[in-house]
Amino acid sequence: MYKSLFSRLSFSLFSTLLLITIIIVTTLSIIVAEEPKRLLSERLLRYNIEKIGIPPSNKNLKQFSEQLQISLTVTGENNFLWNSRKGLPQPNLLESLTSPDTQFDFLRLRTFKQVVLLRHKNFSYYISDYEGQLSSKAKLTLVLAIISILLVLFINRRFIHWLFHPLKQLKADAIKISEGDIEHHLITNRKDELGELTQSVNAMAEKLQNNIRSKRQLLLAISHELRTPLARAKMYLSLMPKNEYQEKLDNNLNTLNSLIEALLQSETLGDSREELNITEVNMNLLIQEIMNEYETDRIHFKASQQSYKLQADKLRIKLLISNLLNNALQYTDDIVEIELYYQNKNIQCIIKDHGKGIAKDEVPHLTEAFYRPDKSRQRKTGNYGLGLYLCQKIIDAHSGKLEIKSKLGQGTSIILSFKTQD
Repeated sequence: MYKSLFSRLSFSLFSTLLLITIIIVTTLSIIVAEEPKRLLSERLLRYNIEKIGIPPSNKNLKQFSEQLQISLTVTGENNFLWNSRKGLPQPNLLESLTSPDTQFDFLRLRTFKQVVLLRHKNFSYYISDYEGQLSSKAKLTLVLAIISILLVLFINRRFIHWLFHPLKQLKADAIKISEGDIEHHLITNRKDELGELTQSVNAMAEKLQNNIRSKRQLLLAISHELRTPLARAKMYLSLMPKNEYQEKLDNNLNTLNSLIEALLQSETLGDSREELNITEVNMNLLIQEIMNEYETDRIHFKASQQSYKLQADKLRIKLLISNLLNNALQYTDDIVEIELYYQNKNIQCIIKDHGKGIAKDEVPHLTEAFYRPDKSRQRKTGNYGLGLYLCQKIIDAHSGKLEIKSKLGQGTSIILSFKTQD
């Protein structure tokens, strides 16, 4: 079971205070209460037992026990034994709890059962069944002590909570940064070490944001600059006499142009919805529209209802599904299944193929830019590892989720989840 630092610290402090309280109360009860009580009890008992006489008479013993409302057992010389009633603890049991030279003692039989022992002139008096009652002042003091201890613990808990509160904020901040929300900063007025740590995390997030922004601006600048020489190269190529080399060169230029276009698309999206043209999109009709662009009967579409409506950028969603569908058709000769359904306030779209599948350790890296699990096959197909990277950017811009499940020899499923307005 997981235990937080706050819980452990609270438990440790509570245990320490509880032990200290028990020690103080026990010590005070022994020093302040027990010893004076023992001395007074012994003196009063010896004073009264002197009047009973030696050897004690049954009449005096009975009168003594009835007046004090106690149970009494007396043993002594010449095998003397007297009990005020039946069922009292046996003298041999009581003697086993003490030593013969003990003159006065409180013998504990059970947790709350005590017997007072008094030895007087070769006779032992065992007094039991006496009732001890706390005074009103003692009860009030006990209640106030318990309330004070609880109040101290509550104040201490609140103080610890305040002391370590920035750690919870830092955890939430780190999660948001890891999820891509690097613009989220934590504000704190603390001047201690945790305050300094918070400022360090904010500084780290700011530097990370600047680095990502600089990288994006660089990619956009390079992509834009490459468009002009590419356009010139294609123009010059069109003026050249047609031959086999011209066709190959034209294909390479088209591939390079597609690569630049994918970079522009992905980096323009960034991490926000600013570049999106949000409208109401009927997912059923959009998928049918995409399917009509493919001259194949290998695409099977299934939806559990007539209309799944989503607030999204239609062109970007179309590009997303088209890229995933292209990959599925490209790497399998079998059918490709598309399914739409509604679950937990999300519209989910599954694109499933029955191809060779992808190794488990490769799956987490598929949405990284320029990552290719099968380098040789990707080169043959003209892919450069930007398709799924662009798909991830589109789904992130729509605050959705892209999940890839794949098994070697069984195929790959890509699950798209979009939050609805319900």
